Amino acid sequence: MDLNCTLTLSRDIPGDVTLRFTPHGMLARGILHVALVEHLTAYATEQGWDELGIGLGHALRGHVWTNEAGAIAWGAQVEAALAHLPPLERWAYGLDTGSSSLVLACVLGGVPWSWPHYAQGPPTDPPAFRKCLHVLTLIPGGRERLGEVSDLFAEWYRVVEAWDELTELSREDGFPLRLAERLRELCPKPPTEEQLMAQIEAIMDAEENRT
Repeated sequence: MDLNCTLTLSRDIPGDVTLRFTPHGMLARGILHVALVEHLTAYATEQGWDELGIGLGHALRGHVWTNEAGAIAWGAQVEAALAHLPPLERWAYGLDTGSSSLVLACVLGGVPWSWPHYAQGPPTDPPAFRKCLHVLTLIPGGRERLGEVSDLFAEWYRVVEAWDELTELSREDGFPLRLAERLRELCPKPPTEEQLMAQIEAIMDAEENRT
């Protein structure tokens, strides 16, 4: 049985957060400041739910806590709901996404931009790069248009210039160590989790102040 509720937070933590409790776990939507995430994570831990990353959270448009069985069940529901969409949109709204590959889907594929502007950097590890390669197979002429991405986001320039080299390195069997090393050379060091959360909160605060 599903249960939905809305939290109106204190003036120290502005905004409303909608919580959805399902047999599969918990979904939170809204502005989640660090203190609230900590409280929700503590509650989820008591329920035996682990916080999941970008895949399921992105597909459900929120912050997700679940367990392995719940993730499988929720994932099956997501895939069934997206089955009618064209391949690129089905991928973009699905489970196997990443921030850099979503940039390609939005800039080159016309998928509506729904990814926060603090997450616009290039792929920094082999799994992210391979997701980018997969997205390009869904966008006619996407490889030839990669320059449009580096025109918008300067941090992509070195990766785009080395794309063919990186593609060749990605064909190594197993974990492509040479690709990982090359991406580390080309990409700026990604922010730590603490730095990223600080960026997110700064952006959200700025957006709230404009309203």
